Amino acid sequence: MFCGMSFTSSTRCSERYSDRRATSSSPGRGPSRTRAAGLFKTLGRRDEFQKIEMESANRFHQDALALCKTYNVQSERALALMFDIRVQNGSISDVVRAQIEQDFALLGAEGDRDAQEVARLRIIANRRAEAANPQWVEDVRARKLTIANGEGTVHGVNGRPSRAIRGYPYGACVAT
Repeated sequence: MFCGMSFTSSTRCSERYSDRRATSSSPGRGPSRTRAAGLFKTLGRRDEFQKIEMESANRFHQDALALCKTYNVQSERALALMFDIRVQNGSISDVVRAQIEQDFALLGAEGDRDAQEVARLRIIANRRAEAANPQWVEDVRARKLTIANGEGTVHGVNGRPSRAIRGYPYGACVAT
């Protein structure tokens, strides 16, 4: 229990807490962001909350593995891209999947296996970005291509894949 709430859902827990804070603050003043941030930090350190987060991350990981299989990509970067797509965008629609498969069919057989994989990842990254809200297409594209290419700039920060972080089986994009 945290703040008198059970851990049935991390989202519901934080929403209830936020609602309670918003209604309990002084008239004309919003909730104390510093206090709320501290309480959420404390919540994030609790074993119960971490268990919920790990279960959620595992579901995203399993979904990302399934996307890798669907698109016949196998690298750590492929898994990182698919995980990012699953977390940030939800999925890849059937329409976008058909576009990706058409683009895959146009790929030649030249190049080594790694080059072929990167070409496939770029296609996935670009097609998924083009399906995003028009306001965010280029932002999504930059993020996805940074993962696909193994380097790039997102929000003005240069990034490159790092080795697996804290035991997770995929690389992550980190500032250089």
